[in-house]
Amino acid sequence: MRWIPAAALCCLSLAGCAAIPAQKPVDDMASTPAPPQPFLSPRPLPPPPPPPPSGYFANPAAMRSFYKAPVYPGFEAIYGVQGTTMLLILIGKQGSPLDIKVVRSSGSRNLDRAAITAAIAWRFRPEIKYGYAVDGYVRVPVVFTDTLTNEPDWWQAYRQAPISVDRVPIGYTSVAAAVAGVAARVHQAVYDGTGDQFHIYRIYDAHLAPHELWYFTDISTDRAMAVRYTFAGTPDHPMTNVAVLCDHADLCGQRMAAVMSGPYAIRMAARGGDAVK
Repeated sequence: MRWIPAAALCCLSLAGCAAIPAQKPVDDMASTPAPPQPFLSPRPLPPPPPPPPSGYFANPAAMRSFYKAPVYPGFEAIYGVQGTTMLLILIGKQGSPLDIKVVRSSGSRNLDRAAITAAIAWRFRPEIKYGYAVDGYVRVPVVFTDTLTNEPDWWQAYRQAPISVDRVPIGYTSVAAAVAGVAARVHQAVYDGTGDQFHIYRIYDAHLAPHELWYFTDISTDRAMAVRYTFAGTPDHPMTNVAVLCDHADLCGQRMAAVMSGPYAIRMAARGGDAVK
């Protein structure tokens, strides 16, 4: 009897037995190359900008793109308080100031405050590093020298006259009331504090000579002040009297020395300068 393998008997006994495909050797599978994959190279991020070295600040003349001059405080403009405020400004990526500090004072708190108020509205061209806008610092000096230098109605004879405290006080209860009252006397509009932070009202006598000069300063602030100079005596023996009114009495006390010296233009004229044109 002929011997037939069991596997062959299985296939013969089953109709339509499918052939079993041969399995590839492991070595053949390993040798088959993998399909190529696309190579993606991530874009490297720019390195962070280094902090500015100590003492380095960008040039403000090159960086400043929008500049509005500060409003000169009225009292300081009338009485010649001058100075330079040095600001240190942190400029953001959008060009707006993020932080403002006074690194050197002008010597006047009001001038420093006016410099900061102006700088808030400034816009700059931000510094560019590695193609990106970055925060940066800039030093900006704000110079206050544009004081009132022209006062033609102060009599020539009274420019050398001493100034004394007037025994007749200002007869108003507030600076705002004084502004309204004096404006009504001279038939002029009431100074409201917009624009220049000072205003002068002139009152003449029957001979059209100046009799009173009223200086109102910073009327729209908490530093509002009224100063009245009265010309008395004669041209041969001139006398100038002064009275003040502040909504805060201590403010008048702090400023009395400057008031007694007279406005800046008159002081310069008395010294032989050319402040009065």
